[in-house]
Amino acid sequence: MDQPTHAGRETAAEPSAMRRQVYSLPSLIRDEIWEIEARTRKAISTPQIFSLRTLILAGSGDSYMAARAAADAFVEFSGILPSVQTSLQAGRYTAAQLGPQPPDTPMTICVSSSGEAARLIEAAHAFNHQGGLTIALTANPAGRLAQATALTIPLHLPPFDPAPGVRSYILSLLALQMIAIRFGEVRGRITMDQAMSLRRELAAGADMVERIIEEADTACRNLAQAWLDCPAFEFLAGGPNVGTAAFGAAKILEAVGRHASAVDVEEWNHLNYFIGSPRETATLILFDANSAAQSRTREVFEYLNALGRPWATQGSERPANSPFHIPVRHTLRETFSPVAHTAPLALYAAYFNEMTGERYGRGSAGPWHHSRAGNAVRNSAIIPFFDETAEEARL
Repeated sequence: MDQPTHAGRETAAEPSAMRRQVYSLPSLIRDEIWEIEARTRKAISTPQIFSLRTLILAGSGDSYMAARAAADAFVEFSGILPSVQTSLQAGRYTAAQLGPQPPDTPMTICVSSSGEAARLIEAAHAFNHQGGLTIALTANPAGRLAQATALTIPLHLPPFDPAPGVRSYILSLLALQMIAIRFGEVRGRITMDQAMSLRRELAAGADMVERIIEEADTACRNLAQAWLDCPAFEFLAGGPNVGTAAFGAAKILEAVGRHASAVDVEEWNHLNYFIGSPRETATLILFDANSAAQSRTREVFEYLNALGRPWATQGSERPANSPFHIPVRHTLRETFSPVAHTAPLALYAAYFNEMTGERYGRGSAGPWHHSRAGNAVRNSAIIPFFDETAEEARL
């Protein structure tokens, strides 16, 4: 598969808005990383971090995926096992099931770049009602989410041409990782020197991402061309990159509107292995040599070949039997590796979009008109948690 099997449509002479977003990531990280560090360090007080009993990371779409990709950082650096939840689960289920808790419990970090997702705003109100500590992580500090939470960590997201979110995702991911480092530092799991070393490792990601984009660009374009006619896509990964794989699937859905899903590489063997149209299911596997999942992932390669699936790998080294590989040369610990893998996935989707001529989000036209201006997620009715009718409906 090293050579494209489909001539495809030529990409535009000028990069699309989505591709420009990808190319802008190195400068965005350089410009914002230390401001993110400062804001995440100052927003949550030392007593609040010390008293933390239960941590929930809540969001929808890209924000949920960023939380999933960052969750391992909280475990590794702070010893805290976060519960990563969708906005609906958090607000309409978990808050009610927990019942009243000690002060500031649970701590719920509500992740939404737009700050206007109705279900997450609803979740913030629900946890407030139960006595929890709610924190908005958002690029819209004047939005309804920030107004609903006790604390706000504002992210600076400079304006850019609209496209499926890439810049907003990377900022949310980096901010959550910085929060995890801070929690570990305050709670004594890591020293101040170790915390600063971890922050510098993230900051160095700007140069690393720039190199990765340069080295992966042609491969991303060639893979998009090779799989141009595939109707379905799967992204496989382990550990924190299950969240990254979900981000990759999301960009295919948004950019070209074809079926795409993400799955843990072990769970794939239990379920998705049995898909009845393997030759029509393109499969991209995130594979790093230092991954705890690498031995299991290598076993899957044989199964993919037997099934006749079109497949490729993306990662720090090319396995000997990989038919196509997107190089992601990095030395990050696995916990931080989602930072390395994000750009190529978005770049691949951007090229795919240019070759198909699809409109982002189907242009919010025709049967997709409810998504115009985010209406389907922003204008959904917010049901107050303390509404008696709503409470009766829950019983």
